Amino acid sequence: MIGVEDFDPDHIASMSGMRLEDTFIIATGIDDPSVQREAVEMYHPLYHNLTLAHSSLFPGVIDTLRTLRARGSRIGVMTVRKSADFQELLDHFGLTPLIDAWAADDMVGRRKPAPDIVNHLMERLGASPESTFVVGDTIYDIEVARNTSTQSIAVTYGAQNGRLLKMRRPYALIDSFPELLTVQLPS
Repeated sequence: MIGVEDFDPDHIASMSGMRLEDTFIIATGIDDPSVQREAVEMYHPLYHNLTLAHSSLFPGVIDTLRTLRARGSRIGVMTVRKSADFQELLDHFGLTPLIDAWAADDMVGRRKPAPDIVNHLMERLGASPESTFVVGDTIYDIEVARNTSTQSIAVTYGAQNGRLLKMRRPYALIDSFPELLTVQLPS
């Protein structure tokens, strides 16, 4: 297909959150824009279909979101996925009624760690940086929180390991989604 036979899954996982094109360059060493476009075009439909067929929510996500909403929290979600696919994913997992706003990278100017996506969500939600947490599983989520003067909560069970995330000094580090309910904003 694109001439790559072997890859290290741990190495690939460590690049989660990066631009897909950059991930392909680092993973394969191929720096040809036409090959990158071909790889991205092949990847998106495969990944989307596999996600719908073989993924599940982490334990406690639905109940935690319901509790946050009952407490009056407004919930925004950001994604590196294409916006055309993301709504289908939210519907598939029953998350749509629990989320007040969402944004995909292709809806804003620059990707994380640039502040665009978080600023877009805060504007849609009427939220201030002081009242906003960025919850995520990559170093880019921690960096986008810093770039928007919000607080970051890193989750250790996602794309990148807790040791790597801890080195970036998030406001909080949690091992399960329900732990989010115990994190308090600083006074």
